[in-house]
Amino acid sequence: MGQSWGCSTMAWEMRGKGFYYYRKHRIGNRVFSEYMGTGARGAIAEEEDTSERLEWNIKSNSAQEINKFLSDLQMMELTLVRAEKSNRSFITLSLLDLGYYKHHREWRKSRWKNKTIPTISQR
Repeated sequence: MGQSWGCSTMAWEMRGKGFYYYRKHRIGNRVFSEYMGTGARGAIAEEEDTSERLEWNIKSNSAQEINKFLSDLQMMELTLVRAEKSNRSFITLSLLDLGYYKHHREWRKSRWKNKTIPTISQR
């Protein structure tokens, strides 16, 4: 009859000839029963627990969606980083082929007019 939710269980229990609504809480290894009521009072407590459980499930699903979004975002970022490295390599090779060189992380056009520098296409 009890339903499991998080760390507590709520249930209608038959004691004697009547049904009573109890919330169960675990603290360490011990389980505590909290009497909530019978009849209308028990039904109201059950509705409150049901709505809390639904809210918890919605939050849990939202967290799962957020985690999925973040993992997708990380995959896109990894793809972009790989594309950037590939583009940098292509640009570097292209500039070297056109006669540029790097001086302190700055691309400069070579001033050698009479000397021929072997390019990638000539190799």
